[in-house]
Amino acid sequence: MLDLIRSNSQSLMVKIAFGVIILVFVFWGVGNLVDTGSVNLVGKVNGSPISYAEFERQYMQAEEELMRRSPGLKREALRDMGLGRHVFDRLVLEQLLKAEAARVGLAVTGLELRHLVATFPAFQKDGKFDGALYTRMLEAQRTTPARFEAGLTAQLLQEKMQRLLTGAVHVSPGEVRAFFDVQNERRVVDYVAFPAADFMAASAPSDEEARKFYDEHGESFAIPARVELEYLLVAPDTLVTPESLDDAAVAEWYARNTGRFAVPEQRRVRHILVKLAEDAPEADVRAAEARIKEISDALAAGQSFAELARQHSDDVMSGREGGELGWIGRGQTVPPFEEAAFGASIGKVTAPVRSQFGLHLLLVEEARAAGVRPLAEVADEVRREMAGAQGAEKLRDALDALVEASLLGKPLAEAGKPFGLAVRNDGLKSAAELQAMGLSAKDAETVMKTPAGATVDAPLEAGDNRFMLVKVLKSEPAGTEPFEAVRAGIVDRLRRDAALKAAMDRAVEVRRTIVDGALPANVKAAVKTAAAPMTRQGGFDGFMPDAALTSAVFATGSGLWLPAAYTLSDEKGESAAVLVRVGKIIPGTDEEFAQWKDMLTAAMTRERQEAAFQTFLEKLFATARIELLNPDVVNRREPGEQEKRR
Repeated sequence: MLDLIRSNSQSLMVKIAFGVIILVFVFWGVGNLVDTGSVNLVGKVNGSPISYAEFERQYMQAEEELMRRSPGLKREALRDMGLGRHVFDRLVLEQLLKAEAARVGLAVTGLELRHLVATFPAFQKDGKFDGALYTRMLEAQRTTPARFEAGLTAQLLQEKMQRLLTGAVHVSPGEVRAFFDVQNERRVVDYVAFPAADFMAASAPSDEEARKFYDEHGESFAIPARVELEYLLVAPDTLVTPESLDDAAVAEWYARNTGRFAVPEQRRVRHILVKLAEDAPEADVRAAEARIKEISDALAAGQSFAELARQHSDDVMSGREGGELGWIGRGQTVPPFEEAAFGASIGKVTAPVRSQFGLHLLLVEEARAAGVRPLAEVADEVRREMAGAQGAEKLRDALDALVEASLLGKPLAEAGKPFGLAVRNDGLKSAAELQAMGLSAKDAETVMKTPAGATVDAPLEAGDNRFMLVKVLKSEPAGTEPFEAVRAGIVDRLRRDAALKAAMDRAVEVRRTIVDGALPANVKAAVKTAAAPMTRQGGFDGFMPDAALTSAVFATGSGLWLPAAYTLSDEKGESAAVLVRVGKIIPGTDEEFAQWKDMLTAAMTRERQEAAFQTFLEKLFATARIELLNPDVVNRREPGEQEKRR
């Protein structure tokens, strides 16, 4: 429920789902979209320029962010994935939206911008906006107020545009109910299972069959070429470890960066919800008020808040946890809820609070004042960041020294000692396994071709700021596992395949004997009814979900056997052939619908709004005059590289 309250709060920092591109840079900002004074352009949009400088800035920021989130990603991979084109499209989109907003008279005022900035908890001290803290926080994110506010301005403008275009979009109550009915219908199923295990004894393959399978599936038993390496892993975290840092240096760094550890005021809250629509008729309001009063009276009589939440809260998810919502800060919930939570006395139940979700009773159990996390709490975090930064500073010098030592013929173990690096050996590795260690396909191929006893003459990139100096100790050519080594596995596989086929043949034979829904007497006793009704999302009685079976069950009428047998696996991986009959059909109840109605309406409306906005964006792109003037820059190609690749 907390997620629902948060997702419907009045915060304007909700990200727009553009659909065209998934790059939104909040802290990096958007910057000046028009650089008419630049002679270096990557493109134009309806005559307005996209500067080389702006493209490069956003590309580097996007690249850095993606590599930070996925350390195994390499710049080459991002280039090949088309990151440059995504960034260019993003800039085109910003230009188009800005122009369209100007055309229809939309703008972001300075007052709006200042109000939004002031609402960020990270920029507040004692519940109020702090300009000095604001500047420090942005410096820590390596940006400036002007750039940050330009990004917010672009976002606000986009949100205004989306609201303008999709404000009239709605979903009718009938559509919501129809969707609910389809998704929440359940079906009781009867079934007869024919476990493959029952047919295993009669399914043993001969040696000739096993040998034939081996000969026909030789590629399955191929052993790739492999190499054994010793290597030094050179990275910021291997050059400087957190535990090696001096306590005084850690304290000094913390003192210089205290603003990064500011935390807003928080409250730990439980609540009980009685759902009530914002536009509910008077009769529903009176009924909800009567329910909430009964719960309030029970609390006043000494009953447990948590137990009453489990019994009576319409917020099912938090209700299971006794109404627990955890710690919340300002700006995370809808205003009436926030006002009550931060105005309540600790340990006292509030009077009923009306929000867009209904009536709430709140119990604030603990409070945390706004402040700064102490060094003792964040010391490990500080040490990791310091180690990463200091290690990054040493990285280039360390690599240069290690390469020089390698050229002079020093063993890797000796070369690594001055930097505290120990030689590693992970055993035999294939090219695919080398790539799993972070090497590119090209570098893995280089290692595979290096003779035993030789050292690769240059460091190999193994992820973001991670490098390997490699010596090949041993090489093994590709081959094939001998038959005797894999015979037992082949026999087991063939036995299981044959047993499952026999089980399926038996199920098909039984299905042919079912006339007008009646089973033969010798099979009737084996029919079971699933312990729980089947939903569109799952299986039954331990069988794993099967999309084809689920589709058939929900397309078949009550009392009918499905025309075909299905192969299902249980949670232990054992297989069976199964015949299924649809029993009672259980629709979703009015009570269940009432619980989910508002949430479904909001979700369906949001989905339809995003689809409408996506259509608008596609039309903008289709009708715009977009000129890509420097494709080599956008596609990150060196001059002449395209021709070489061809």
